[in-house]
Amino acid sequence: DKGYTSLGDTMTTGLPKSKPGTAADNNGLAAGNNGDAAVAVDAFERSGRFIGMGTNNECGLHSHIQKVKEQKQHALDAGEEFTAPTLPCDHCVELNLDNFEHHIANQGGVGGEVLVEFYSPYCGACQDFAPTLNRVANRLAEVDPLVQVARFDITEHEIPNVNGEELFKVDSTPTLYRVRYTPQFHVDLYEGQHDFKSIMRWLTLDPKVEAAVQSKVDMLGKREDKKWRRKRHRSVRKPGH
Repeated sequence: DKGYTSLGDTMTTGLPKSKPGTAADNNGLAAGNNGDAAVAVDAFERSGRFIGMGTNNECGLHSHIQKVKEQKQHALDAGEEFTAPTLPCDHCVELNLDNFEHHIANQGGVGGEVLVEFYSPYCGACQDFAPTLNRVANRLAEVDPLVQVARFDITEHEIPNVNGEELFKVDSTPTLYRVRYTPQFHVDLYEGQHDFKSIMRWLTLDPKVEAAVQSKVDMLGKREDKKWRRKRHRSVRKPGH
């Protein structure tokens, strides 16, 4: 550990191990740095190990950002070019300090919504998630172009406020928010699985449809309850009555 104070300093930063004999393969696994059994790629992230750092541990998101700043400064001092990993997203709007507030606050003017990813291009979990986000953005461009996909690199700048309010709290990357403008401007944090189907289900289920579905489920539940009560009533009636 490099000594940065964070929540992780009170937790173990040892590399989680899988079952003995597991070999690294192409199903989201990576071999341990010291010949350990293979572990899930995001296990590096959970244990404070970031892609490209070898056996060094770092705890917490702010430590990750600090590490990136140090690497940039080192490259600058050495007269070297520092290039961030490229995470392609064909239909993503790249947000920065200049366009963030305007884009987030005004996208509702065209009757749309915004799916915002807060990410770090140096984060292994973000790199793994990038193809999924690209797929989501491409699909939305086809079926629901009013839902835009945008992303903000948290290693470049602090997340700006919108209309003077701190709307987005990011404790880990990648983090997704849905910005909606009806019936009023508000943001929703995504807390589901980071896979294509789960995200698309979250984005494309209209609130009115969702309410109607829930109402139908409730109604069916009441009907089943009534049937059960009638059946139970018949079973306890005395013979001949």
